[in-house]
Formats: sequence, C-alpha cells, structure tokens
Amino acid sequence: MNNNEYSIRSIDGKYYLYCGDAQVLTPEEAPICTASEELAKLLLRDAEEYGADTENVLSILSYHSLYCDLLHQEEDEEGENIEMFNNLIHIDYFWAFYEPRTIRAAALSQYLDVLPKHVNDLPLHQNAAYVNLMAATGSIILPHKLVCMLLSETSRFSIENYDELVLALESYGQASGAAEDIDVDWTFDSIKKMVKTFITYYTLESL
Repeated sequence: MNNNEYSIRSIDGKYYLYCGDAQVLTPEEAPICTASEELAKLLLRDAEEYGADTENVLSILSYHSLYCDLLHQEEDEEGENIEMFNNLIHIDYFWAFYEPRTIRAAALSQYLDVLPKHVNDLPLHQNAAYVNLMAATGSIILPHKLVCMLLSETSRFSIENYDELVLALESYGQASGAAEDIDVDWTFDSIKKMVKTFITYYTLESL
C-alpha cells in the first residue's frame, strides 16, 4: 500500500480512517472513526480529495474530527460555550444577511435570547457542525440561517436548489467585508461546497 493512500478499516464494529498503516487522528489525538458506513464513505472520499486536513471546512473530515474531540471533552457545566456565542453574536458579520440593516438592535437581541442556548443544547454532531462552520467563518448566525433556509419546508431554497442563496452569500460576503476576514475561499464554488458539506453533516442520522 502507498504510504499516503487513505483507506477505511472495519474494527470491532467501527470504521476507522487510515493513511497507509497509520490511523488518522484528530488534533486532540482521538482516532477518527464512526459506526456509520455511510459516513465512513464520506470521510474516505474527502480524505482522498483534501487530505487529512481537519480544519478544511469543505471537507466533512473537519466536522467529524471536531465531533470526535467533543466526545472526549467534559460537559460545559459553567456555560463557557454560551458566553462565547454571546460575544460572537455582537460582532457577527452575517446578522444582516437576508435581513434589513435598520433592525440591527432587534435582530441581535433576538439572536442573543435564543441562539446560544439553542446551539449549546443541540445533539453533539449538530453542535459540532455549528461550531466548525463558526470557526471557519467567524459567525454563529450563518449556520443558523443556513439550517433555516435549506431545511425549512416553507423556504424557497432547498439543498437541491440553492444556487441563488450561494450567489447572495458571495455578494454579501464581499460587500460586508466578511470575505476578507474569514478562512474560506469566498467564491461561488467554494461557498456552495461549504454549504453542502455543512448541511450533509448536520443532517446525518447515524454516526
């Protein structure tokens, strides 16, 4: 086997990601593994395309790597995550995406009242999805808006038809200055892949 060739190995009912003969590990040195064959295939696909980059928001590996790390962390007993989310909302570029700029105070107040606790209480893999996209874009509001716009039955967008949304994101990021301050290549193809990867991980039914 090529030393740089990725593979999935089934061990004791779980699927582990390998590079050559070495397990691929998270930044906290947890093995990247899953009980889901579907997710294992996605991990292998993206590892072959992007490598073992656990910070690349275009790769589902970045989402699952964070999930594997969170599994081994202590619970947030003192509300540290909620405090972090609250602080981030105040400087979030994306609060006005698809919202009138004249209602900033009301919009931020609503997000502060609801969003931090909502994200903190999500199932762990969905929490990881939010936090991973937040880390890449500096926004906890953007993941929330993507979930609402792409998974709501009343939205005109869907995961099968969201090019208009991607175009709006590309334009908004450039106009607001967000595109210059975030760790994502802010072009149509990159944004579309980012959104698809986020929603794919968020909606997984088994891990």
